[in-house]
Amino acid sequence: MKCPKCGSMNKAGAKFCKNCGSPLTQQKPKPVAQMTSGRAVPKKQNKLVLALALLVVLLAAFYGWGSFYYSKDKQIDRIVVKMKEPTKDLSKDVFTKTASFQVTKDSVEPLQKYYHDHPSVANELASKWKSESGEQAGKDAVSLQKSGHWLLFLPRYKLQVATYKPTVVTNHADAKITVDGHSTGTVKTSGKQYVQRLAPVIAGTHAFVISSSVGTSSASVNVFSDAAIDLSIHTASFQVSAPDAPNGSIYINGEKVGTLDGDGNETFTNYLLTKNMSLYVKKTDGSRSETISDFGRIISQDPKKARSDDDEIVAVNGRWVLKPEWNDDDADADASSDSSSEDSNDDSDEDDDADSESDDADESNRIDQDDLQEAVDGAWGNGDDDAADYYVGGEGNSSYQSIKRMHDSWDNADNISSYGETVTISKAHKKGDNIVCDLRVTHHVVWTNKPTTNVVDQYVGATLNDDYKIISMGHGSTISK
Repeated sequence: MKCPKCGSMNKAGAKFCKNCGSPLTQQKPKPVAQMTSGRAVPKKQNKLVLALALLVVLLAAFYGWGSFYYSKDKQIDRIVVKMKEPTKDLSKDVFTKTASFQVTKDSVEPLQKYYHDHPSVANELASKWKSESGEQAGKDAVSLQKSGHWLLFLPRYKLQVATYKPTVVTNHADAKITVDGHSTGTVKTSGKQYVQRLAPVIAGTHAFVISSSVGTSSASVNVFSDAAIDLSIHTASFQVSAPDAPNGSIYINGEKVGTLDGDGNETFTNYLLTKNMSLYVKKTDGSRSETISDFGRIISQDPKKARSDDDEIVAVNGRWVLKPEWNDDDADADASSDSSSEDSNDDSDEDDDADSESDDADESNRIDQDDLQEAVDGAWGNGDDDAADYYVGGEGNSSYQSIKRMHDSWDNADNISSYGETVTISKAHKKGDNIVCDLRVTHHVVWTNKPTTNVVDQYVGATLNDDYKIISMGHGSTISK
């Protein structure tokens, strides 16, 4: 043991230093730190390991869910549902390459209106997109493209939709155009026509309204190209002549529109034409003429060139004249008004039976003018993909192929900005189970280097089946340029 005072070494257990006599203090050895059992540290490590394992499991589950929910097919399914429902917001799934076009819920709605009316087309696109690998060329009006990511690493798909700048063509200088509820201004003069080049609009079904001093016309137009859109307000001048009904009243489509003078005549100038127009005259005694049906279709043509097979609609000195007729039975009834009530009732019953038999006989020969007009308008679809649907045999129909070749040549012409057609029907009649008619097709061609021109073709003997599909356009020839 070492003396703390002089440093001399002493025997263990000595109480006093042998050198200096100082007392020696017994020092207890310092306790040696004992190692703990080691359980606390492993507990923390185990919790960390468990937390990391749980996080990995959650991330794996999240990735699995995200890979499923944001898979290409699932994204396409959700997009196509919105495409067919205009009330849903599709704008977040759409982009265009037109910088000036603003993609919003309202601006994309025309695209949805088209696919709402043509759901099978949307379904066909979905199948096509799902079967394709990678990005598409984007040349179609609507194509599927990768655009950004979901959750930082899953590819996001959007619709790349084309925009177009069609030209509206009309025949009135003061016409104002409204597209989808938004005014686009007043048309400008171009040659003999009045036109307006629209700002970019998205592919789809757009609502057009044209207003002028003579009236208002509206149309729902599928826009899938820059082709001209004809919104001409069709008017005609005509005379009503009924010498047997001086001072009588004139009714068009059930509404009184004028009064005959003392000689039974009245003239209408630039009267707005609509589909299925009907006219009759009432005498001052209340008796009514027979109805002249669908006369607008005939008087819309040039009276100097067109021909009417209807005795009630004739061209006189370059003007259409409508001549209402009275039923002979009505005239006989007026002349014999003092006959007995019983005889009158018997005659009336016989007339009703005869009319019923006549109606039954004529039913099979009746032509739906609206369906007929829709068919020929659709057949001249300015190259639209669904134009072939209006032909027997579809794209294999020779008339369809002829019209498509003509449209393709115009599409590829550098000096043609846009074009469109107006189709007028005449001489429609049933021939067996088919419908035969003549067509007057006016091509409105907007040039880049000269004023707009109108080329008029005449098709004689155009034939449709009883489903209103084109069998043949008949014999075509150009009658004016």
